[in-house]
Amino acid sequence: MPVFQEGAGAAPAWCELERFEILQIEGGGRPVFERIGAKEKLAVASGICLIAQGDQTVSAKTGSVVDVDDDMSVFEVSSELGAVLVRMIGRWGKETGGAGVF
Repeated sequence: MPVFQEGAGAAPAWCELERFEILQIEGGGRPVFERIGAKEKLAVASGICLIAQGDQTVSAKTGSVVDVDDDMSVFEVSSELGAVLVRMIGRWGKETGGAGVF
């Protein structure tokens, strides 16, 4: 399995995951993120948070993986106590073999 570092252009050309980012959400924070890629997923590495996309809000905890809606240009993450998420950005199809933090 290839290993690559965070940042644009670090993944092998054949890989559908083009980049990733580690998002540190401070307790009480509510940062808003703009879409970077055609497809995005958020994996909660630690903590509990709310992920808002338009008028839909999902509660997510450690181990949860949430797809960013293809129609959303922005999403917001909030957490009372703080959370760490891995933002996965790529060009995969409707189905993926699996995603998560391990």
